[in-house]
Order: sequence, then structure tokens, then C-alpha cells
Amino acid sequence: MTATMPSAQGRMFIAFPAKPVPADLRRRAKEVFVMLQVAAPVSASPSSPRLSAIARRRREREAAKAAMVVTLGAVTVTGLMLLGHHRSHKSAIKSAHIVTGAAVLGASWWHYSLYGRRAR
Repeated sequence: MTATMPSAQGRMFIAFPAKPVPADLRRRAKEVFVMLQVAAPVSASPSSPRLSAIARRRREREAAKAAMVVTLGAVTVTGLMLLGHHRSHKSAIKSAHIVTGAAVLGASWWHYSLYGRRAR
């Protein structure tokens, strides 16, 4: 059994799989291939590098905020776990709490460094 798929240049190619490919898998592969071809091309306008730098900065800021949320959540969870007074692994939980606290400091410093000083 052979599968025929269009290539990136619009020509057809034939693949010879070792085992027969299920029909639903072939259908999904064709859908993904079509979605990849339909994707909008990147514009090459003169302001494109500036826009990409702005988008990159925005993505970094969002990632820093997400890191802060995750690390604060981890500190909260480990802090609540420390409240259990009869835990057998309290020293491991305490160490994890200290490490996640340091991660919060790192994430907050990363977030702070992405925003410049305000002009007064």
C-alpha cells in the first residue's frame, strides 16, 4: 500500500511504508499538511524587524509573568505542606520550600529586568 502526498513545491511524491497506514492516520496527516501550507506567510515589510522585536519582548514578559505565577504557586504548596506537623519528610519539604523561594526571587528579577527604568 502506498500513500501519495503533495510535497512543499506542489509536486506529488509516493511513500512506501513498511506497514499499512490506518485510514484515520492518513486523513489526519493530510489535514496537518494542509494546515501547514495554508499558514499565512510572514510579511517582509520595512517595519517587520521592529515588530518582531516588540513581539519577542512581549513574549519574554509573558514568560516571566508565567514563571512568577508558577514559582509562587510552588512556594504556596510547599508552605502548606510544611503546616503538616507530623510529616516524616519534613526536611525534604523544607528544602523544596527554600529552593522554590529562590526560584521566586529569580523569576521576579527576570521580570524586573525586562522592564526598563521609567523616564521621570
